[in-house]
Order: sequence, then C-alpha cells, then structure tokens
Amino acid sequence: MTRRTLKLALFALPVAVAAPALANDGRTVPPPVFQTGDTPSQPLPEKGDAAQGFIDFFNRTYLSEGPQLPLLGRQDVVWFPPQSAGDTSLEMVARETPGNPANCDPGDPGYPPQGYPLVCENDFSTGEFCQACHDSALYVEGGGLPEMMYYSKDEHETWLANWSQYGDWNATIMRLATRDPIWQAQIETETNQHPYADPNVIQDVCFSCHGEMGERQIGDDHGVDTPFCTDIFYATLPGILSDAERGKPFPFTDSCAPIEGKTVGDHPELYAKYGALARDGVSCETCHRIGPEGGAGQWTPGPDAESFDVFYGPNRYDVHLRQPSEQKLPLQHEFTATFDYDMDNIMVPDPVSDLDAVPMMEDDGLAIAQALDTENDVSYLRQSVICGACHVLIVPEIPTAFKPGGPLPDDETFGKQYKYWDRPKACTEDIENFQGSTEDRYGNPLTDPCVTLGYEQATYLEWINSSFASEQDNGSTCQGCHMPLVTNADDPSDHGAIMAQSTPGLTPKTYRRHRLMGINLPVFEMFVQFPEVLGVSRYDDNAPDFATTSMGEEMAVIQNYLLNGQMAIVEQATSQANGNGLRPDSLTPDPQAAVEIEILSTSVAGGTVEADLMVTNNAGHKFPSGAGFRRGFLRFEVLDAAGNRLWISGETNPYGAICAGTCTEAADGSWNLLPSETPMGKPANLQPHHAVVTDPSQVQIYEVQAVDDTGTLTSRTLALFHDAKDNRLLPKGFTLPAALDCAADPGAGPEIFGIARCTAAYATAPQLEPLTVGSAIDGDPYYNDPTLAGADRISYRVTLPEGSAAPDRVRVSMEYQTIPPGFLAQRFQDGHVDGQGYLPATERSIYLTSHLNTNLPLESEHPDNPGLGFTRNWTTTIYRAEAQLSQ
Repeated sequence: MTRRTLKLALFALPVAVAAPALANDGRTVPPPVFQTGDTPSQPLPEKGDAAQGFIDFFNRTYLSEGPQLPLLGRQDVVWFPPQSAGDTSLEMVARETPGNPANCDPGDPGYPPQGYPLVCENDFSTGEFCQACHDSALYVEGGGLPEMMYYSKDEHETWLANWSQYGDWNATIMRLATRDPIWQAQIETETNQHPYADPNVIQDVCFSCHGEMGERQIGDDHGVDTPFCTDIFYATLPGILSDAERGKPFPFTDSCAPIEGKTVGDHPELYAKYGALARDGVSCETCHRIGPEGGAGQWTPGPDAESFDVFYGPNRYDVHLRQPSEQKLPLQHEFTATFDYDMDNIMVPDPVSDLDAVPMMEDDGLAIAQALDTENDVSYLRQSVICGACHVLIVPEIPTAFKPGGPLPDDETFGKQYKYWDRPKACTEDIENFQGSTEDRYGNPLTDPCVTLGYEQATYLEWINSSFASEQDNGSTCQGCHMPLVTNADDPSDHGAIMAQSTPGLTPKTYRRHRLMGINLPVFEMFVQFPEVLGVSRYDDNAPDFATTSMGEEMAVIQNYLLNGQMAIVEQATSQANGNGLRPDSLTPDPQAAVEIEILSTSVAGGTVEADLMVTNNAGHKFPSGAGFRRGFLRFEVLDAAGNRLWISGETNPYGAICAGTCTEAADGSWNLLPSETPMGKPANLQPHHAVVTDPSQVQIYEVQAVDDTGTLTSRTLALFHDAKDNRLLPKGFTLPAALDCAADPGAGPEIFGIARCTAAYATAPQLEPLTVGSAIDGDPYYNDPTLAGADRISYRVTLPEGSAAPDRVRVSMEYQTIPPGFLAQRFQDGHVDGQGYLPATERSIYLTSHLNTNLPLESEHPDNPGLGFTRNWTTTIYRAEAQLSQ
C-alpha cells in the first residue's frame, strides 16, 4: 500500500516484532460486525429522479411561498478542504521534534512553510501526530502484529477491524465534528437571521466545542478574545489544492480578520494552522490536555465551586440566566467548552510508571502526566466530569429586536409583540437599550446584559439528575456507554489491550474503545456517501489487504475506516446502549437497545383492538438528548394473520414526514401529513403527549420544541426562548425540583462533581405546562414520580375500519430521527438571502440531503429483532415488539 511521505518524515514506523506471549491474544467479546463487508453505501444518482422528488417535496410542502430549492450537483457547491491531497496531509499539525524545527509561526526560521506538515512549538497537535503509535493499520504496515484488530462474528464474512485509538476515533462524529454539514448550515442560518449580532462571536461559540483546538489556539496566539470565524476553517497553505479538489470556490468575507488588517481570504497562510486544528474536530488533545494548568494532572475537587473551574469554566454569566428557578439556584460555571488546558502535559488515565513513555517523551518531546482525581483516586479521564463542559451548552437567546443601541423589547415599547422575552437579572431596570451605538454594525449578544442566556442542551445535567450519576469509574459513566470496554474472550475480568504496539512484552492495559458515538446515522452517512464534498477519504492507504492474526490466520482487513463508525451507530442504538452488550465482567450477553418496548397486554372485541405498552429508556440521559431538533416516535400497527396492515399510527413518507395513518400521495404530489409536519408556526400544531391513542392522526412523538420571543415555533439555536413541549423520555431516577423540595432546601439530594442535584433538576425539568393542546404530561406519573422515571406507559384503543379483516396481532417500534424534515426546511428557509441566493453551507446541505440514500441494507443487532431493517425514510428503527391479540 502507498505510504504518506509526511508520516515517514516525522516518525519512524514501528519495527517488525514477534508477537508477545500474552493470555490476551487480541480477541474480544462482542467481536466486531461489518454487515456490508468493506463496501461503502452509495448515494442516490446525481440529479436523478429521486433527488428531484426530494426537492419537489420540500418546495411544495414547506417553501411554496418563498424561494424554491434548486436541483444541484456536487460541482455546484463548496467542498470542505480535504484531509489530504495526494500524499500531502492538510491536517497535519505537529509538535516540534528532533530534526523537525518549527515552521508554523511568523517568528520561526522556516516560516512561511511552503508545504505541510505544519510544525509548532508548545501548541496543539492534530490526531495524525498521534497516529504513528496509536493506529494498528500503521503497525501492520510496519510488519508487526495487529494486536488491536479483531475477529468479526461467525455469521458474517470474517474481517479484521481497526479498533485502535486512532482507528476508532477517526471514524467518529467527534473527529468529524466541524465537517458536519448540517451543523455548518445551522451556524450560517443563525448569523443570517440575526443580522445585528456579531457573526464572529456566534461562530466562535460554535467552534469552541466542535473545533476547540483551532478556536483555543488562535486565542492563545493573538489574545483570548480573538474570535474563530468560519472563514478560518477553509484556510489552507496556498498552492496545495487543485481546482479539482475544491468544488465551488468558498466566498471569503471581509469581516473575518482576527489578525488585525489581515483577512483570511487574502492571507490564508497566516490561518492555515488554525484551520487544520479546527478541521480535526474533537481531537486527541482536545480531551488529553484537559487538566489544571501547571498541575501535572493532579486535580482535587473541593467544596468550593472554583475547584471545578478546570472542567466547567469560570462564573461570568450566571446573572444572564433568566428563568426564576435559575435565578434561585444558577449554575456557577460557564460550561460551553471553557475547561482548562495544561499545555505542558499529555494526560493519560494510567500511572506514568506503568507505561512505556519513551516514544512520546524522547521522540516526540511530550511530557506525560496521569489525569487523577485525588479525592476519589480515579482518573478523571474515566469520569463523566470530563464530558460536562461541552454537553452543557449555554448560548444567547437573541431577541428579534436585537440591535446595537436599539430599544429593549419590553411591553412598554413593543406591546405584547415579544411576550417571551424576559428581562434577565443582569439587565437592571435603569437600562433602556441594548449595548452599543445605533451606528455600530454589530452588537455582542454574549456580553450584552439584556440578552438572556439559555440551554441549547443539558445532557450532562440530565445524567447528574439520574440514578446513573456517580463520581466513580463504572458502567454508568458517559464512557461506560459511549467508550465500551474491550473484554478478553477467555477471561471476562480482563479488559486489557496492548497500547504501545511497537514495544514487545508490555502488559495489556484496561482499554475503552474510542468510538464515541451516538446514533446520528444520516449525518454520518453523508461522510460515507459524499467523501469528496466533505473532504474525507473513506479508505486508509496504510491498511493492507490482508494481515496475519496472533492466531496465525490470514484475514482480510477493513480498509474503509468509516465503517467502524457506521456499525458503532447500529450497535449503540440497537444492542450496546449499555456499552459492550455484556453484563459487567462477564461473557454473558446483555443486549440493550437505547429504548425498548414491552407490550403489557392486548385484547380484541368486535372491531376494537386494545394494547397497553411500556416504553423504557436505557440511556443515562433523556431520549432524545443533545441538539433539540431530534425526535423519537412510536409506530404502532394492527396486522391480520397474513401480516397485512389494518391500522397504523406513525408511518413516514420517503422524506421522513409523519403521516396521519397510512401515507398516501395525492395526484398533485401532496401527502396526508400530520399538522406537526407542516411549516413552523403555532405550537397548537404539535402533537400533544398522549396517554391514550385512538386515531391514526395521533402519534406519540417524544421531543422538545421551543418558541422564539414572539411565540412562533423555531429550531434556531439562538432563539429558543421558551419550551413549547418537552415530553422526552426521562432517565431512570430523574427527579423534579418539587419532589426534591428544592424551594425549601436548595441543597437537597446528592452533589455530583460540584453540581447540586437541585441545580440539575431546575435546569432539566420537562415542560409540565406545555403550549400544546390536550397534553397529559402534567398528570403523568412517569414524568412526576422519580420511582417511575425512565419509562412511559401508553395505551392504544383502536377501532378498525368497517370491513377490515380479523385482527391477529399488534406491532410497535421506536423510530428515531436526527434530522426531521421540519428542521431541515427551516435551515433551507433561513439560509437564503434575497438578491444573493442560498448561502454556501445551505447550498451544500441542499445537495447532500437531496442525494442522501437513507434506505440501506443495515439490520438491528438486537436478538429480539433478527432481520429488522435499521434505516429507511430518514428514520432509524431502534427496537420493535410484537404480540398476538388476546381474544
């Protein structure tokens, strides 16, 4: 296979060594599965009928009164800078090593560099710097034993899979975080819809989580308040990329000039380092440098909030949190990726004395420190606290009337037009206008005292307010589910793997897979199906066609590294929500889907079918969680003895829109959609939370929906002023503030990692008084009683149409969407500028979504659901239950 020359220039590849004699021979339980072998998914035909059908549906359903979506080809849109061009990596930012002097800063002798890699002094490095020692594909190429590659299941063709740190991480949404094209479109529409808010401030907030290294490094180099703007993401060294590798040229702006007087478009060489660091997404050093500055990894949690600043950031904005409950008991930290970094050390979970640190310390010039919570004697890399800063996202709620020097949107000035804007505590009564002058081009929504801050997501606080929360390293942590332990097939208590593959005779260390996945399949499939547009290479040119295992067998190697991530999503959703699908320290299977359904009872009398269901959330947070536009819903069917459908609630059309009963397309191309699927508008259009479903037009949708300050439903991240509905499934043990008696005792309940249980309860309480009509959540015990939390009980009382065949059984499934059509339609609407057309990220998302193939030959891995298709019509099926009707 072809080797990339830059790796050879910087690193010596591992030498061929004999296989060490170990009880752990590299096999694990459960072994990896690749249902489609080494074959990637394929998109819909370019500008074909299927893509045109997608465009026609959105134009007719959502955009009939505005600009129409065009049918685009891949050459019509802006491509992301590729990870590599030929043998040159555009993402290689490395630390200075012996023989490789720094060339990435203006003061370096080799500046400006004529090509990659970019070599820096005490700066961040991209994941490729770590790859030489932590990627089993490289080790195989060097002639050694692939100890971190494993068998696949017997019922599938046997392949070897790269489960090394780099191999797993390289195929994750974390690694691809800044290349997420839907996220990029969301940023673009936020800046477009808030014309007086500084776009550089908005973009910097977003990149602080998704592209932390680039965002943090430019602040370190040019001042902490230097913003990272989207233009920098596209910065590469001049002369590297050909026109064939660029797609449509990116339109650099004149407003992005973090280095004074130097715009990115005119001086890309000044910003190439920051662009490469950001394009590495949530990279190795994003996590492995978190620690007390100058503390050599030693962290001691204390009773004072300041001791948690290392993970949660300082307390600068709590007075901007507007809700009364938050004013009573606000978070004492900024969160939103404001953790501390120790740029002198790489943090590791094990004692340094137990590691072979020579390659990192001598060859790479890196100091190593154990990341240790000294109070609990546990590595904080194995605790959920390290995940909290990015999974509590506090962002501005920008008023519609926001304008520098403009009047506040209070009732006295605007009447009741902005009824959901509340004056935050920071905005004292003597303030009448937003900060700045009316002659200013932009205002800063992050620091303006009259702009409220709110939660875009609070997944970490949901976990704290659950029975999963613990300060220990166990299966209930974030890592316990999203970084599953490998388990020795011969010894269930052995979770070790060889970490430093170039050194023979090392003792295996406890190893958690770096797969870091949720269940966002549609976005992940965009990388698989459109690698050129999104700048990724599906195939690892360091992986051989075949390799010899430690058992002496030669097996084919999975060279399409993205398939690691594809299967991780299927497994996380359907069989490994608890991590590795095993009981703790056991080889006994314990497959758990993210959500499971039990049919408690059924009956049929005449033409009426009744069924009682229990829906259980197995996740350690709400379902869905994270970005608020995701949703889960129940598909319930009544079938006859031949399997013919007699009745249905929750069917989707080919574009993911939910129909009222069986989906039917009219002659004019319209569909019988639920009112909730139509353009954003009144909260009354939403499906309420149902305790009983009696009609096909009633669908149980688990979701959070919000309104802007005018009361209009919205999915804009910076306009989420008030929850219109939140009936997402709660995690087990979830407790409301009233049940904790927080009003009388704010300290009630256990404190986890410096967060009072009442603080978490106030921040995550569901909307018990929604703006939807007829909701039952305020009286539903599964949302009010902590002993019942983690589930929902729902009944179906179905009257079949006259003349129906005899009903035989019922079938129900949990369906899940990460990109519902209504959310996508608002991105299309918000990303258009009159007289200019669609903005670059929006235009790219139109092409990708219209050509994305979501009907794939993937199946559930849960033993209850053999052969169950996993993805169809922009929807993934997480679990299905079926039961005969009791006569």
